[in-house]
Amino acid sequence: MSNKNFNAYIAGADAFGTLHVSSGKIVACDPLADPRTEGFERAVPLGDFPVHLVFSDDRPALAFIRFSEKDPVQWVMATTPGQDLSQLQPGYIYGYPVDAGMGCFMDEAAARLYRQRELDLNDEWKAAGKEGSPNLYDDLIDPAMQENDEMDFLDFQPYADQPHNVFFFTSGWGDGFYASYWGLDEDGNVAVLLTDFEIISDEDEEE
Repeated sequence: MSNKNFNAYIAGADAFGTLHVSSGKIVACDPLADPRTEGFERAVPLGDFPVHLVFSDDRPALAFIRFSEKDPVQWVMATTPGQDLSQLQPGYIYGYPVDAGMGCFMDEAAARLYRQRELDLNDEWKAAGKEGSPNLYDDLIDPAMQENDEMDFLDFQPYADQPHNVFFFTSGWGDGFYASYWGLDEDGNVAVLLTDFEIISDEDEEE
């Protein structure tokens, strides 16, 4: 169990979009510098679920998905296959590295499509006879953020004809290493999956 309690911060937080879940496994990563296709061990329900952001100093401090309206009664650090919380030394976390100032949530199926979209972009670039190489962020992500007039988050569909999406958000103060946590309800079911960008301190939580 985590010694963190995020309940006071997630209550009433605004939803900025929904995430389509078809495999039941959620991937959290830096989608620009370290895109991954392996999700967390724990499975979640299938469907479309709201993605919320909690801001502090005009930056996302917490990003979370709500899978039910029930309140979490405990928070457990999320792990991927091969990670064992019982082997984790005090003061250390499992999480993901950020090197491009961005985090995300996506279903494992969306993660595979996201990687494929990058390959297809290269093919499209060559077919158009353009020089150099395309960049997924410069050519697709950033223009979409600019169009939405919102640089802190983006609901991105790798392919417009498929429901799978990647929900991008800026990672607090930027690069670092960030843990995600399961918020479990009184029956032990997943109510929330949350990534903490280490802006909110332990002292803030106690207030």
